[in-house]
Amino acid sequence: MKFKDTPNNWSAPSIDTIIFPAPGDLNNDGEIDLADFLIALQVMSGLPISSQAGVLCADSNSDGKIDLMDALHVLQILAGLRE
Repeated sequence: MKFKDTPNNWSAPSIDTIIFPAPGDLNNDGEIDLADFLIALQVMSGLPISSQAGVLCADSNSDGKIDLMDALHVLQILAGLRE
């Protein structure tokens, strides 16, 4: 699809893409590691974190709440017990 914005200039439309980190990747660095576990503990205890995406991914087990099970879920991913 092309749009003409001036007489001899064809351009593609602008599309914004939002990529969310994987559940459990709370710091959005592309890896699930001990740092994510520590952030999960911070979220669970009510401490603020710097990344809104991290809050969105803090419910790593997708049960609708952020709690100790999410921190344990991150540890299970680190141990290779979950994907």
